[in-house]
Amino acid sequence: LISKLLFQTNDAELIRQQLFQILLEEWRPADDACLPDTGVGIEWERLLSAIFIRDEKYGTRASTVLSVMNDSCQVQERSHGPSGSTHIRSFDI
Repeated sequence: LISKLLFQTNDAELIRQQLFQILLEEWRPADDACLPDTGVGIEWERLLSAIFIRDEKYGTRASTVLSVMNDSCQVQERSHGPSGSTHIRSFDI
């Protein structure tokens, strides 16, 4: 999925936006057969297996995309609040 996205365009901002969309949409847990047994119980294993964790008491608080294009490197981070609010920070390296 990501490699296909990278070959579709060279627009860095569009790629960053689509990568963040992938991170936000991947909240589905892994199949039970793929889950480890870390001792937290099957319900927590399912919850923690998602790329983006959504729960009333626990969840993903930040997503970060690092993009390197030609001679530039940018880090963009989105902080996710419990009410669904989002704060975006970005800086060039």
